[in-house]
Amino acid sequence: MSKLLLLIFAFASLEGPARGGNLLAKPARVPFTDEDKDAVILVHASVRIQRQCQDLFVHIADDGKLLESRTHIGDIATSHTDQFGLQWMHVSVDLRRLPLGATTVGVTLCGAAVFTKVVKAQLKERLTYTVDNIRGKLLDPNGFAFILFGSYIYGVTTEVERAVPEAEIPFGMNWIGPYLSEAKGHTNETWTTILAFLDRCEEMGVHVHYDLHQLATLPDTPSKWQLMETEIKTVMNHPAVAAYYLADEPGGNGIDPALLEKAYDFVKGVDPNRPITEVFCCVDPAKYINSFDIGMADPYPIPTSSPFIITVKVNQLIATGKPFFIVVQSFGGGEIWERQPTPAEERAMTYIAMLTGAIGIQYFVRSPGQFPYAETSWSECRRLSLEFRELSSAILIGGPRVNVTPSISQILATGWGERVNGTWVVAAVNVENSPVTLPLPPRRSLPARRALFPAAVDVVARLPPLGATACVKTAYRFPPIKSTQVNPANLLANPSFEQVTSPSGPDGAYLNVPADHGSTYLTDTRFSVDGLHSLQLTTPTKGQGFTVEPFNIRLDKDTEYELTFWAVSRQANLTLLFSFSDLTPALMFAGSLQMEAATFQTSTEWSKYSASLTATATTDRVDAVNYQLVSAGTVWIDLLQLIPSP
Repeated sequence: MSKLLLLIFAFASLEGPARGGNLLAKPARVPFTDEDKDAVILVHASVRIQRQCQDLFVHIADDGKLLESRTHIGDIATSHTDQFGLQWMHVSVDLRRLPLGATTVGVTLCGAAVFTKVVKAQLKERLTYTVDNIRGKLLDPNGFAFILFGSYIYGVTTEVERAVPEAEIPFGMNWIGPYLSEAKGHTNETWTTILAFLDRCEEMGVHVHYDLHQLATLPDTPSKWQLMETEIKTVMNHPAVAAYYLADEPGGNGIDPALLEKAYDFVKGVDPNRPITEVFCCVDPAKYINSFDIGMADPYPIPTSSPFIITVKVNQLIATGKPFFIVVQSFGGGEIWERQPTPAEERAMTYIAMLTGAIGIQYFVRSPGQFPYAETSWSECRRLSLEFRELSSAILIGGPRVNVTPSISQILATGWGERVNGTWVVAAVNVENSPVTLPLPPRRSLPARRALFPAAVDVVARLPPLGATACVKTAYRFPPIKSTQVNPANLLANPSFEQVTSPSGPDGAYLNVPADHGSTYLTDTRFSVDGLHSLQLTTPTKGQGFTVEPFNIRLDKDTEYELTFWAVSRQANLTLLFSFSDLTPALMFAGSLQMEAATFQTSTEWSKYSASLTATATTDRVDAVNYQLVSAGTVWIDLLQLIPSP
């Protein structure tokens, strides 16, 4: 019987299906920067080892000398427990003595020894992507955690391939992994195409997973390292490059782990500011543990197996102690895959991956619309991207996972504490192809509010074998907090962007089609001034982004109104243009006036903006306030109100 996923979001947690070995070590962060005094090594030791020995040794090679430090376990003051239940001790080493790039660090306890890499980099604005191994997250150069969501493409040399990021970013797909590297390097013409592709991705806010695997897996020769150095130096100062893809199924291709570890060290010596990834299919990734920062797995179970087989690969990745994301199958009809996944199977594989701890999804496709060819399946992937954008706050920023998995073998459940309002987000997986009821403990069976749909549901829900639904449950021990700051006299619809009938699409406004189709208009749950949501606007090309027209309102002639809103931008001094109908600006703060418009310059910190306006006519329904991000860049807006003066 096939196993399909069904989700309910309200209150749960998944215990880590894998436990680490007797001894594991990893850096707390990749990279540390030259502004850090110490590097923190995270060490997990089994209870058995800790009972036998109390002295932990850290070994670092420095200028040919082996430096050794000893720490008594009882003296380690800081530790944390990760989302999978593993406890990690925090051991500090002096970072100032280490060179830039990767340094091998050995950890020994009671005869058991492991090695890890400490990476040191110069902090570079707009270029440093950080792996946070304490939280298990990937941070962008602004320090924002994000769920990566996107796909492979088979290159950037055709118009069809180059159009993929622009076609998918409106659906929240912020990650693209083109196969780029060539064993003989690139021609000047190809380099021009690659760099233009990177430029376009940067404009739209798409992170590029830059491919090096054809070079990294070449035999160890001087020409190989010269080609790799040229490749990396050509792109390392480009803000679109988020990570380096070092190996594609190295176990299945018989690649020596030592060769990849040398390639890892080489890449870090040239550019230590990006994480390194590898994808695994046929071998335990622990075999290659010192040649990647973020693990990947590409189980392709359809049609011969169950979506639930993904958990086998997830367990192996969890055992490495490193963050990971999953390559979800979105193809079929050739080779050994007779058909491609159905929409329900895409949903199953995606949610199982995210439920079990993945930091994101990179679908394996060659070109959406052709491979996969079924638009219904690819449309489901797009929908999933928007759903997980809506759930980003809980997964990335909320409290730790909670465990309310019911005593039913057919259900697997996990959950996250939400960052606001004392709510929990819970996912439950029906692993059988038959309906099942998900019971939660009675003390938690309070009314639930659905996050992705407006209707209320019960916590005790019937789980069908296909599809998925999601809701947010108020935690019984954390009553709801009325945090809204909306003025009761406000006239604008959905001022805090909390009304989201469809995932990541705020209600209450019309949009003018932008000249640049890579523009985006989406809610963001990661940060806000009021409630859970803010509105994120991205304009890739100056003056060619969305114009937002809030729902019509009534105005009374000669009445004064105050327009207020909060905004923050990724880049400083972006221009927001507000246009008015039947309103004349009279006074404003932090902006400039025109007869029927006002412009505001944004900041990289949340700031409040306001303007005083006077109605020039009495109208029952008027499109009174329009706004547009004129500058090229990204801005977040919240608590947008138009209030009549008392």
